[in-house]
Amino acid sequence: MDKNVTNHKCPNCNSGLPFDPEKGLWVCKYCNSEFTLEDLKKSEDTTEKEIKSDIDLYECPSCGAQIIADENTTATFCVYCKNPAIIKSRLQEEFKPQYIIPFKNTKEDAIKAFENFKKNKWFIPDEFNDPKTIQEITGIYIPFWLYTCDVDAHLTALAFKIKRWRSGNYNYTKTDTYSIIRNGTMGYDRVPADGSKRFDDSIMDSIEPFDYSELKEFDYSYLSGFLSEKYDVSTEEAFSRAESRIQNTSKQKLQSTIL
Repeated sequence: MDKNVTNHKCPNCNSGLPFDPEKGLWVCKYCNSEFTLEDLKKSEDTTEKEIKSDIDLYECPSCGAQIIADENTTATFCVYCKNPAIIKSRLQEEFKPQYIIPFKNTKEDAIKAFENFKKNKWFIPDEFNDPKTIQEITGIYIPFWLYTCDVDAHLTALAFKIKRWRSGNYNYTKTDTYSIIRNGTMGYDRVPADGSKRFDDSIMDSIEPFDYSELKEFDYSYLSGFLSEKYDVSTEEAFSRAESRIQNTSKQKLQSTIL
C-alpha cells in the first residue's frame, strides 16, 4: 500500500475536502467551510499531539459519524445528520450545573430579531446578509457563577454648597464645606459572572438581568438542540469580577443618599 496518498480533511468537521475549480478553493460540502492552499498546509502541519489536546472525537448516536468538539463543548450538532449531540461526560461532578434557565425564544424569533437589527445599517458585513449564515443562528448555553453575600459599606466624602449673589458693584460667592459619612449594610443575591473565557465579559454583562424565576433544576434534556459549554473560569477567578461589581454598586447606593 502506498503510504504517500493524501486525503485532505476539513479542519472543522473532518469530512472529505474536495477542490472546487470554480472558486479555486477547497470547499467542505458538509459544513460549507472554505480553505486556501495555505490554510490546508497550516492545518496539516499541526502535530497530532496538538490536535488531541484541542479537540476530541465522539461518535454520533444517530448516524455513527464522527463529532468533533473542543475541550469545553458540552452540547453540539452532528454536521452530517444535524441531530443534537450532548456530551454528558463533560458535565459530571464539579462541572455539572446546579440550575439552568431554559430557552423560551425559538430560532425563528432569533432570526426575526436579527433581521430587525440589520435594518438601516448600511455598512453591515456581507456575511450578515448571507441566508446560510442566518439559518445557522443557534442558541448557546453559557456557564455562569452566582454569588450571594452581605456587605458592610462605608463612605466618606466632602460636599460643597455654593451660593452666589450680586450686591451693588460686587459679586459674592459663599462656599460651605461639609464632611459626609455614610454607612450601610446591603445584601446581594445571585450576582452573576460568566465562567467562559471564550465570550467577552462586557457582552455577557449586556444580556443581564436574568429572570431567576425561570431557574430550573439542571437536566441534560434542556441542552438538546442547542450549543453548550462547560466552565473554564474557576469560581475564584470569576469572583474578582463579581466583587468589583458589588463594590461599585455599593458605592453608588451610598452616593445616591447625598443630596
